[in-house]
Amino acid sequence: MISANKQDTIELYFSEFSKHDALESWMDLPSHERTRAAQYRQEEDQTAFTIVRSVLRRILSEKTGIPIQEISFVQNSKGKLSCQQAPTYHFSIAHTKEVFVLAFSLSGPIGVDIEWMHRSLAFEKLEQLVFTEKERLVFQSISSNVDRQRMFLQTWTQKEALTKCLGTTLEKGMQSFEIELDAGRF
Repeated sequence: MISANKQDTIELYFSEFSKHDALESWMDLPSHERTRAAQYRQEEDQTAFTIVRSVLRRILSEKTGIPIQEISFVQNSKGKLSCQQAPTYHFSIAHTKEVFVLAFSLSGPIGVDIEWMHRSLAFEKLEQLVFTEKERLVFQSISSNVDRQRMFLQTWTQKEALTKCLGTTLEKGMQSFEIELDAGRF
């Protein structure tokens, strides 16, 4: 937890999927969320949605006093979720292969993202989608594949977290805004 005062507190909840019971999590969800979970093709995606949504409900219930089953979510036009009964309690969700993180804030919108560092990436295709021209030059100046991977994923997660915070989508692409990069840092 990071805090200057209670109103400026940012709380992070980080966990592994394996530490949660998927069936117990399933029972926390209302029928429309169970239907949504069942629409995922891959079982691991169904499980991730179920566990993350259950943990989110449990934390919001604890923080707001609203019973888990009574919590309802609304989405803005870009898909950003908020709790209908507690709209000033901001949160953001991210998950990857085996872990997930939830970030909470009372002082304003928040965004979070995580990525699995060992995933296979097609840099040639992705750098056109993610980087501005200036970022691409920094990326291409890095010779180590490990450092290129780290730089790419750090840039991706920063941009993804920012768009989540702003409650927008990447309609114009990640290359529509820039992250300050230093090749010597990687």
